[in-house]
Amino acid sequence: MSDHTYTVFQVGALEVTRPTYNNPKKTNWESYWEDLKVNPVVIPRVIHTVWDIELDADRLQQTSPKLPARVAHLPRIVPWWNKEVSHLKASTRHLFSQAKRTGDWISYETACTCYNKEIRKAQ
Repeated sequence: MSDHTYTVFQVGALEVTRPTYNNPKKTNWESYWEDLKVNPVVIPRVIHTVWDIELDADRLQQTSPKLPARVAHLPRIVPWWNKEVSHLKASTRHLFSQAKRTGDWISYETACTCYNKEIRKAQ
């Protein structure tokens, strides 16, 4: 008889929304200006309030070129990463480059061991 059992989890569909953005550098501005000449935006000359400015800005944005929205890449957030680990990583990389040039691998191995231990401790 075995004490190993299977545990089944059913997780519903999680919907994660990632922020999107448009890259204005990829806009075909020549086509945009031609479209504005054909369908000009009428903005009243007299603006009395801030609300008028908002309305005019919305009208102008509606005529802006439609670009496919790109999904923004979210930075990876690692809660256990700290300054000490960052410093050890930098010094280990420096010693690695130095060891490649000089052939002295002992100091690199020592720093690498210290770096790995600090990562395990931080996690």
